[in-house]
Amino acid sequence: MIYFIIYEDILLSSSIYQSLIHQFLGNMKKKNYCIFSCQNYQDFTHLHSENLDGIKIFIFDVEVPGKSGLDLAREIRLHGDIYSQIILLSDFEHYQHSQFTKRTLALDFLSKKASDFNSLFLETLNTAYSYSTEHFCFSFLSDGDILQIPYQNILYFEKISNDNLTVLHTIDRTYSICSSLINIEKKLHQDPRFFKSHRSCIVNLFNIDAVNFHDNTIQFKANQEPLRQLISRNKRHALRKKLTDNQIFL
Repeated sequence: MIYFIIYEDILLSSSIYQSLIHQFLGNMKKKNYCIFSCQNYQDFTHLHSENLDGIKIFIFDVEVPGKSGLDLAREIRLHGDIYSQIILLSDFEHYQHSQFTKRTLALDFLSKKASDFNSLFLETLNTAYSYSTEHFCFSFLSDGDILQIPYQNILYFEKISNDNLTVLHTIDRTYSICSSLINIEKKLHQDPRFFKSHRSCIVNLFNIDAVNFHDNTIQFKANQEPLRQLISRNKRHALRKKLTDNQIFL
């Protein structure tokens, strides 16, 4: 699921952004998305406290009274979310684009008074969507829909008895994927986050909390119990080196 979270106190402006999002994703025939509109900080706080499991693209007006969009963008980054895309909007063209994008790691800063605002907004949406889904998500087909799981939520892929079926374990649930582990390995082979620690398992190195090489168990972040049978004997040295080289833990 992809979430678009709009922070804009003017309802007409929010409606325009929503229409453009529907237009953009409708042209791409994408169904797995949801739009939330917040007019004040209380609405945003209530929404942001929910567990939105998926890609998030924030669209913030920097002049909302009280807590501005800039304040929210800084909060998001300070809380450790460096992956969600942030688009900043303003009525004032004199704001320094580079100043705000650098401070908040925002994708772009758009003037709402630009004559070609709609086309610029659609172009920025395309960049945000492409960057989020291609660089930060694992995509697969499920019941006719394309699911996109952020890499940061993935723990490991596990081959089961059926060679054409793989189980994806994430922080909060599991998915069955109609694909062999070999094909998934080919898709991920250039990604430094993933390592085939066993012939039937590919782990996300960045979500490993601890490894016990004596009993070959892996403790993942957000998991209570160490998991066995995820490391083969001949992969122990390579796994230790990967973790050390990436400075995940020593």
